[in-house]
This record gives sequence, structure tokens and C-alpha cells, in this order.
Amino acid sequence: MITATQMLESMIHEALPTRAEASDVANAIIDGTDAVMLSGESAVGDHPARVVSMMARIAREVESQIDFKSYPPEVRDETHAISEAIGDIAKVVGPCCIVVLTASGYTARLVASERPKVPLIALTPGAAVYHGLNLIWGIKPVFVLQEPDTFEGLVGLADSVLRSRGFAGPGDKILIAGGIPANKPRGTNFIRIHTLP
Repeated sequence: MITATQMLESMIHEALPTRAEASDVANAIIDGTDAVMLSGESAVGDHPARVVSMMARIAREVESQIDFKSYPPEVRDETHAISEAIGDIAKVVGPCCIVVLTASGYTARLVASERPKVPLIALTPGAAVYHGLNLIWGIKPVFVLQEPDTFEGLVGLADSVLRSRGFAGPGDKILIAGGIPANKPRGTNFIRIHTLP
């Protein structure tokens, strides 16, 4: 969900937002929006960089001080169960990141809805899925050309991507989720706690 309602409108001409505007941004974050968006403030305003900086500052401060609530899903399936388990495992294990191989983006969105405190890397071979995941809270999508069809291949792909992008290095603990056989929407069927060699 994207919240876009000229949230810092007074900053089109003013250097600081009103309290009400700052509260609107904070409340959108607390309510679990994936993204907050500016319009006139950054398009025609006098201080576009300052407005973006202010909105980012409000979001960072609010996110660091709240513990997001996870509400039961309307539909319960194996992927929901795995996503909830990933959130709980991450709190105990303390990985440097979570990696999800996703064909449709479904698993990545569910894991993101748990609001993990570590980066969530979504590996996807689908260009449309990659672009769509860029708008979801906490997800860093990575477009991959290959789609492993074995468990070992998925772990190897995760290792390679994390190292090459600087997300993780030797000795770092990560969580990996995916499905074998691959390229099956809503086919996530495993979680692995993995330490990069």
C-alpha cells in the first residue's frame, strides 16, 4: 500500500512541515504502509531535497521506535506459515539478512508484512515481479537470470548474489526461503539457516 496525499504540502513553500503533516506521515508508517509519496512538494516546491529528507527522517525515527503488529491473514496456507516462521526465527537467530527466491513475489510480500528488522533480499527471474517488489516495504529485489531447480543450486545462488552485492560475507548467518521445484507460484516449502562459507 502506498500513501500519497500531499503529506507535507506546506513544504511546497515552507522549510518545515506542520505538526499535523509530520503526524500524518508518522501515522501512515505506524499503520503499516509500504511507501509514503510526495507530489507537489517535490515536483514544484521550493525545497524538493529538504522535503524528501524530512519525510525519510520521520519514517526512520518512527520505524526505529515501534514494534509492528502482525495480524492473522485472511487465508492461511503453507507460505503464510513459513513467512510467520521466518519472522520468529529471525528474532532468535539474528541473521544479517533474509533471502527469498520468488517467482510471483507472493512469499516476499508475506515475509515483508512481518516487518523483519534485517534486510529482505528477494531473488526473482521475473522482470515485472522485480519492478513491483521495489514498492513493497523492506524488500530489496534482485533480478536473477537463472532459476535453480535444486536446493543446493538455490543456496549457491543466494551465496553468490549476497557476496557480489555486498549484502553478506564469509561467516555471516542468513535465512533462505524458497520452493523446490522452482517457478511454482506460492510454492515456498522450506527455510534454511545458512552460514556463508
